Amino acid sequence: MKHTIFFAVLFCSAITATANNAKISGRIKDANDNFSIIGATVLLIQDTMQIAGTTTDNNGKFTLNAEKGDYILEHSYIGYETIRMALTVNDNMHIGTIQMQEGATELGEVVVESQAVIQKVDRQILLPSKEQMQASSDGVSLLQNLQIPRIVISPIDNSVKTLSDESVQLRINSVEASTADVKAINPKDIIRIEYHDQPGVRYNGAAAVVDYIVKHRDTGGSLMLAGTNGLTLPGIDNYYLAGKVHFGKSSLQAVATYAPYDIYWTRTNNETYHFSTGKIENNEVGEPTRYKTYPVNVSLNYNWTNGDKNMLNIRLRDNMAYMPYGASDRDSRLYQQTDSFEIHDHENSSSQSPSLDEL
Repeated sequence: MKHTIFFAVLFCSAITATANNAKISGRIKDANDNFSIIGATVLLIQDTMQIAGTTTDNNGKFTLNAEKGDYILEHSYIGYETIRMALTVNDNMHIGTIQMQEGATELGEVVVESQAVIQKVDRQILLPSKEQMQASSDGVSLLQNLQIPRIVISPIDNSVKTLSDESVQLRINSVEASTADVKAINPKDIIRIEYHDQPGVRYNGAAAVVDYIVKHRDTGGSLMLAGTNGLTLPGIDNYYLAGKVHFGKSSLQAVATYAPYDIYWTRTNNETYHFSTGKIENNEVGEPTRYKTYPVNVSLNYNWTNGDKNMLNIRLRDNMAYMPYGASDRDSRLYQQTDSFEIHDHENSSSQSPSLDEL
């Protein structure tokens, strides 16, 4: 009987505690561009004591549980002015949208104007400075301006690799992405970049991981067109087109890249073979040899996001390539003792590789 009374009292206490709890919810956005601020800190304070805390999700939304009473609700994020408001909680309440203004980031009396780096156990969090943002035209150029140690970006094809020539895995809001997808990012939309120097098994053994955390838009869109032509290496071009539209929790993005090569190269090779009866020397003198290819990559990406835990990402890709003159083609003349020979190697190929990815 004593045990029955004990559990009854415990059950009644749980009901009373649940009845006294209320939910506080809201959303945080940038006051200038109305973008949702992801990862902002929200604290519930009572008598200088922190009662509860959370961070905003991919839509800038947050929810806190609290008992009835009087509190201070504090919103903060690096690079923005902290907002504090007084609340009297009697029941579930939605405080609406909080608009945060950008401001100087201060550490004591020192104003930080350059890039900030936050060191975590498993990664570095990089907060680009305004100067780096303004000097960048897309996500790849911003990465180059950040000058992350051990990361190298090719000026020809914008590929991202380590100093030891290993590929770096790129991600956008934790979803694996291509270089073309990263080039489609507007630097103004980037909140932070998370750099995993030793990612481990979680990222399929990648040498390094760069994850772009970007703002979520509800409406609007963007269009980007870019092109480069080789000056020191004429015949190496790179063209890029990307468009993106946002509607509610969804977004649709189309990306196309075209990187034609039309160059000439020459080969020179000297070989010496030693035999018991003497030696044979081969001297190959190359003639201008053409290398020409037309690679076209297109992708169509649909993304649906509902907070931090619910997400759907579908990507249709097609990589097409036509190569009338191969990279291993060779036109040269081989001189062997008093004889000479012409050498001609030639190949051509075409390929198409469609794929459909879902996450």
